[in-house]
Amino acid sequence: MSVKKFKFVSPGIFINEIDKSQIPGAGGDVGPVVVGRAQRGPFMRPVRVESFSEFVEVFGTPVPGAASNGDAWRDGSDTLAPTYAAYAAQAWLKNSSPLTFVRLAGHQDPAASATGKAGWQTPGGVNSNKQLGSNAGAYGLFLRTRESDRPAHATITCAAADPVKLTQFRIHAVDVGNQTTTTKTFTISEASGEALRSDGTFNVQWNGTPATLAANIHSSVNANFHSSGSQGGVRVAGPSPGGFTGEVCTIFQEYIGTGGNTKIEARQAATATLTFSGKPSETRTITLTDAGGTSLTFEVDDDANGAAGSNIALVPGGSSAAAIATELASEINGESSLGITAEAAAGVVTLTMDTAGTVSNKAIVTDFNNVTGDTTAFTGGTDWSDADPTGLTIVDFVGGKGPNDGCLAAVWYLKQGSEIRLSGSVHNGIKSITQAGTNSVLHASSMMTASVGALYERSGTSTHSVLIDGEKYEFDFSRTSSKFIRKVFNTNPTKTNSTINSATKNYWLGETFEGTVNRMITGSTPGDVLGFVAALNSGGSQLVPHADRRFGQQASRTGWFISQDPRTNHTGFDAASTTYVTKLFRLESLDDGAWVQSNIKVSIQDIKAPRNQFEKYGSFSVVLRDIRDTDNAPVIMESYTNCNLNPDSENYVARRIGDKFLRWNNVQRKYQEEGNYDNVSKFVRVVMDSDIDANGPDPLELVPFGTWGPLRYKGFSFVSGSTNETLTGGNFITGPKRWSEPVANISRGTGLILDTSGARIVNSHNRRVVVDSDDAKSEWTDTQALAGAKANFSGSWVFPEVPLRISASAGSITTPTDAYFGADLTQLQETGGGNIFNEDVRDMLRAFPHGAVGGSSAPWDGGTYTEPMWHFTLDDLSGSAGSGLTSKKQKIALYVSGSRAKGTSYTAKGGTVLVKDDYTLSNGYEAVLDLGYDRFTTVLYGGHDGLDIVEREPFRNARLAEQNRIEDDNYAFYSVKKAIDTVSDAEYVEMDVLAVPGVWDSGVTDHMINVCENRSDALAIIDLENDYTTKHESTSTVQTRIGTVDSAVSTLKNRAINSSYACAFYPWVQVRDTASDSGAGQLVWVPPSVAALGTFGSTQRNAELWFAPAGFNRGGLSEGSSGLRVVNVRQKLTAKERDKLYEANINPIASFPSEGIVIFGQKTLQVTKSALDRINVRRLLIYLKKQISRLSTQVLFDPNVQTTWNRFTALVEPFLGSVQARFGIQEYKLILDETTTTPDLIDQNVMYAKIFIKPTRTIEFIALDFVVASTGASFEDL
Repeated sequence: MSVKKFKFVSPGIFINEIDKSQIPGAGGDVGPVVVGRAQRGPFMRPVRVESFSEFVEVFGTPVPGAASNGDAWRDGSDTLAPTYAAYAAQAWLKNSSPLTFVRLAGHQDPAASATGKAGWQTPGGVNSNKQLGSNAGAYGLFLRTRESDRPAHATITCAAADPVKLTQFRIHAVDVGNQTTTTKTFTISEASGEALRSDGTFNVQWNGTPATLAANIHSSVNANFHSSGSQGGVRVAGPSPGGFTGEVCTIFQEYIGTGGNTKIEARQAATATLTFSGKPSETRTITLTDAGGTSLTFEVDDDANGAAGSNIALVPGGSSAAAIATELASEINGESSLGITAEAAAGVVTLTMDTAGTVSNKAIVTDFNNVTGDTTAFTGGTDWSDADPTGLTIVDFVGGKGPNDGCLAAVWYLKQGSEIRLSGSVHNGIKSITQAGTNSVLHASSMMTASVGALYERSGTSTHSVLIDGEKYEFDFSRTSSKFIRKVFNTNPTKTNSTINSATKNYWLGETFEGTVNRMITGSTPGDVLGFVAALNSGGSQLVPHADRRFGQQASRTGWFISQDPRTNHTGFDAASTTYVTKLFRLESLDDGAWVQSNIKVSIQDIKAPRNQFEKYGSFSVVLRDIRDTDNAPVIMESYTNCNLNPDSENYVARRIGDKFLRWNNVQRKYQEEGNYDNVSKFVRVVMDSDIDANGPDPLELVPFGTWGPLRYKGFSFVSGSTNETLTGGNFITGPKRWSEPVANISRGTGLILDTSGARIVNSHNRRVVVDSDDAKSEWTDTQALAGAKANFSGSWVFPEVPLRISASAGSITTPTDAYFGADLTQLQETGGGNIFNEDVRDMLRAFPHGAVGGSSAPWDGGTYTEPMWHFTLDDLSGSAGSGLTSKKQKIALYVSGSRAKGTSYTAKGGTVLVKDDYTLSNGYEAVLDLGYDRFTTVLYGGHDGLDIVEREPFRNARLAEQNRIEDDNYAFYSVKKAIDTVSDAEYVEMDVLAVPGVWDSGVTDHMINVCENRSDALAIIDLENDYTTKHESTSTVQTRIGTVDSAVSTLKNRAINSSYACAFYPWVQVRDTASDSGAGQLVWVPPSVAALGTFGSTQRNAELWFAPAGFNRGGLSEGSSGLRVVNVRQKLTAKERDKLYEANINPIASFPSEGIVIFGQKTLQVTKSALDRINVRRLLIYLKKQISRLSTQVLFDPNVQTTWNRFTALVEPFLGSVQARFGIQEYKLILDETTTTPDLIDQNVMYAKIFIKPTRTIEFIALDFVVASTGASFEDL
């Protein structure tokens, strides 16, 4: 103890005891690395766990292999085969700890070829050929309710009061032909005789009564907007034939459907009124400035001796109020450079800006006396908004029915050569799917082209029929029905794989959107529901089909969390525009794959504005919740409270949650860590907007106030043309449309055309297509003429979206402010739906094909073919004023998209009093927070496991061996090899055993051995070829899948392995599952590496790791030495077979009638005879090297002198003595002196020691002689 540490205050003796006799510790425990599949958890990175309970928390329980008749599409195909690696983890952790686990996912080489891509596609590929029998891919069922289709209508009511003399309104009309929106602007003024004004607007003269104005609006709109034919627009109508009734003008869209429910916006110019009581005094002035900034000064010059400077003289010629008013108006109107119009009457001057908008609210500067009124500024100028201008009451277009009622209902994935057709009656010769409360049936058919199928009507009232390869099915979308679509159709993609199934299906049912159907599709009589089937791909040579998910694993993420609108002016607000909101941050799953998005949702809550002048930043909490919970009973998985956006704060959201991630370096074959803050969350990391991260928010008070939703495909329209039906719109549905073509303007030359008279489909690519007429098939080519009358149908379809909560009271929440607005994952908005999780949400969150998010520099935010489902913000919360609720905390808020822009949201009404509630709203965004609505929810989306879902075992051995194991041609081999490489660096991951259970492919096992040899500190337990092939890898019978000892031995010998860093066991064993969620008690065949690893762990726990993990004491599997309940072996070995195996260095797993199942050998795969051909010795050496290496670090960088050598000897010899005392070694000798560390080595900064050991050998053979002696013999003489 240093004398400096003594604190002498008064004389005395201080004694300290220092123990230098302690035996150095052996360092932290080192365990095995296990690579393989698991139920969930981090992908493709080493994760250390200390117990089996921790393993289950992170990776889930072992999976024994699910029944093949489950819903594999939603539950995951990779759960159909046992997770051998998870069983190996259980075996080890039941006996010892720790363990490092690497969960496999589908990765692909950066230079992957077409055959080397990860992920999946439909069997047979995805073919762009439109001919019979060659169209594998995805086909969507699109439904809509057949309602009384009608156009939207709007009204403009002219009030008795005069409108402002310059009022403008603009109409947004939907063009019937191409679904685009046309906008035209009309100006109400006193001008006459001009139809088109110089500013490009259409003139509406106001020169009389309100009824006259209504008539003039009718005349101008009808003359200047409506056009005949397919161009469409709006037309004015009313009680026939007038077009208007009194003061009300009614306007109808020509387009039929909900798409016509557009807005009519208005704005007006500012005005000022000056009321004179007499003439202002001589030389008094008034300065007026127009909207463009031009200013003129008018000066009273009654004596006509000239105005000062450039002032304009006012010579009224009298002292009356009327005289000065007339003179001022005359002079203003005479100045053409000034954009102000004046009117004078009875001493009053009315000034009107010639330009509308808030820009016209200019100041007035005057020292006039004898005048009252607007003497300081023009007022009343407004920008475009939904607010009514003075003198007009405008009701936006409403009541449009039909086209936008359609939605994607389900997706089938077809093998090449399969057929898909709808069954039902054709709608008006267009051929349609029929359905009422339930929807039509689908028929799988590769004859279906990548184009729109015929339009059918539902023929029944509850169920619908479909033919799949001649077999008829009936289904509906009611979850409780026996004919629920997911109960009727095959939902297991692996059943289409002929490599692992002797009897296969030609299709599987993928996404279904029963919640969307139950919300959007109504009707209860035959013919109420229409539908068609279309291929989901891009078509043409730029083929990017929905059924092509060939890409590697990727993380899921939320959309951007966005700020509040900090402006005091709500006009023009759009939550999708960064002009009004700021992107703050988003969350990304910490690991790749779909598990996080399928199980976790994200809530932002407790949003607070800065509380005082000393707090510049707001705060909020980030909460991760179980995706299945409800707002009534949130299930919180993680919570980060009091976060902020101050980069310098300890509560900075990125610092609180973490933002680090691993990036794989494919050249160096290792991960590189990036990011600034350690990850605290187990599930997500923060991705900050770069500007926020660098500079903080601007203004500082910004907080998360909303979010952009997950992506979906853009919708499309099936619209009436003059003679044909044409597919249009920016979407993922095609006929022969190429992705490079403009998505919103697909014309008849390039789009899809349906000949309505013959119900046949033609296209412009001169390929044969097929349309079914009920059950009969007929072929047409597009060289045949198009004919037929105009169809009586038009419609648009949207792709499903996660609903948004509409009302704070939904779900019977006791306290409305406990409601989380934003994503609503329940069934509450469905007809008859309840407050329970909507399973089809998970189908909405799946990753898109990579090409589908192209065309954008930020594809996660939407692109050419995709768009966010919504742009949610608390700025759009509002309520019905006058609800009469006495407490602001009890006020029922409603989400109304666009309400801030319209001026009706809480934040737009800041500072106003809520009618009947006697409560004044706070200003700006704090209005909604003070009401208690401080929370919202969103989801993650786009995660992808990268696995081939048509495989029960994505890494089956035959798949690993394909393409000669060339990594850029074989994603499965690349993935497993990469997983092993993540632990190849001894300084990155510690391990003493490596296992990849169930993988016997020689390429993989050779790589395992190479890694262990290069590290020189781990033993590979490999499984062998020709042992046992599971049913998940072959269609053969059990008898033919069981290998033989001779073939296993022969194959191993041919590989010529000679390594003490590997070992192998034979054969497979059967265990009784005791841990899985659903298969507890089930019998499972597991590879011998699982049992062997378990005995390694029990040996280490019950004895020492250098004891042989074999024999009845430590290798008794029936006695539980493996940590699993082993009940059987795949082959019962004879003594001769055991001999053959042991001679080939394969350790037998034997079964004896009395003793049970036992590991009966402990050889390594070293052919050369030495002590290292035994497992116990190899493990001893691995242990000694690793521990002495750790002890050596205590003298590293110390002086290379005898004193340091003595210290090293004092560290190592007690450790070796301890191992000797525990029967690890018989003798040892450590030499460290001038004979080992010579002067030349000292000059090279090297300390060199030699350690000699004699390992303790095990008893593997017992020889006993029994000598039979005669009765009279003496034992001493024998």
